[in-house]
Amino acid sequence: MPLAVLAYGLGAATGPSHLRAAAAAIAVACALAGGYAYNDLRDQSTDRVNRPARPLVSGRVTPRQVRWFVALAFIVAVIVAMTTASPFTVAFILALITCLFLYSDAVKHVAGLKNVFVGAWCGLLPWAASIEYVAAAAILPAIAMVGLFVTQKELVADVYDREGDAAAGVLTIPVLFGSRPALTIVFGLNVALWAVARGAGPVPVLPHLSTAGQLVAIVNSLALCAVALKVTNTSVRAYLELQKIWLIGGCIALFALIMVR
Repeated sequence: MPLAVLAYGLGAATGPSHLRAAAAAIAVACALAGGYAYNDLRDQSTDRVNRPARPLVSGRVTPRQVRWFVALAFIVAVIVAMTTASPFTVAFILALITCLFLYSDAVKHVAGLKNVFVGAWCGLLPWAASIEYVAAAAILPAIAMVGLFVTQKELVADVYDREGDAAAGVLTIPVLFGSRPALTIVFGLNVALWAVARGAGPVPVLPHLSTAGQLVAIVNSLALCAVALKVTNTSVRAYLELQKIWLIGGCIALFALIMVR
């Protein structure tokens, strides 16, 4: 959801209307909410092991209620996207909804691909409200930086969920190859993030993104060295909490910088 907030900021800064940008961001948020709920429907076997407190597997909501929520969230997302009168925004939301179904039903069962798939979409999401107003070549470094960040975060989440995924027969990189090889890949992704951020030119409306990307990559790499000393659920969870701070704090900071320009 922080990426939807950032989408509004970028849309407001580059597009013709704050209301249009807000509608696009709301459409993204609704689509993501429906996607998360649908994924919970498909993840019940692993969630009973990895996240037993979630509403669906704990019995606080029923599968029928979740299915109704998914349908409503996706319908609202499309209707709100149509209010922008932008074919690009409507197409973006329709593609996002399609890929959310595709992820939960197929992509997530392919080790490695699921991480890259989520990372790529998260790289695109901040530009949902402005994709028709910016040059694709100018925003590619930003898409790559966010994509690499989310990909490495998702892979660490797989390390944390390794036991539950293995018990449910879900094949992830940590299940197939072990936690340490997976964390080595995470380290490599952070090196790639640093390299992309270091070599990136100016990004429209986000002049500080390159510096932020380098900082995140360096701190993450140091944190991974600490995690590697003793790989436990506690140390991996601490790394994931750091990523949550980067994601939420970073989106808020970038949004604020956009708004004061």
